[in-house]
Amino acid sequence: TGKLGEGTKAAISSVTGTQLNHNARALFKSVPLRTFNFTFTMIPTNADEANVIKAIVRHFREELYPTGLDMAGINYGYKFPNRFIIETRYKDKSIPGLKFLPAYLQSVNSVYNTQGMGMHEDGNFSSTSITLSFTESKALMKQHIQADF
Repeated sequence: TGKLGEGTKAAISSVTGTQLNHNARALFKSVPLRTFNFTFTMIPTNADEANVIKAIVRHFREELYPTGLDMAGINYGYKFPNRFIIETRYKDKSIPGLKFLPAYLQSVNSVYNTQGMGMHEDGNFSSTSITLSFTESKALMKQHIQADF
């Protein structure tokens, strides 16, 4: 069948009502890294809370990027950003079956005044929503699932 042209193959299939089995197989190649997002909406009730929210947004923005390494004012590389250890808890107890490997922060998306267009009297936003996207730093294996990941 390797020497038959496509037109000949199609004609034979049409006449006989059959199709050749190409024995296609899926082969394992690799394990993708898990990615996940968390979205938080923060609504300050006073100036102190608004300042804490600003600090939270700044912290995640800083941790998103690597530290530049330079010599004599020339950037020659980067130091990896910190990895996050993420835990899920409810009433001071871990949630079974929901664990994460150490993860890098991949993106930070901030949206201001999602609850409305008003501002606080001091000029702070009335609400801030942030979406954090993470990618685990290594791929899961069967052993991780068996260990309740």
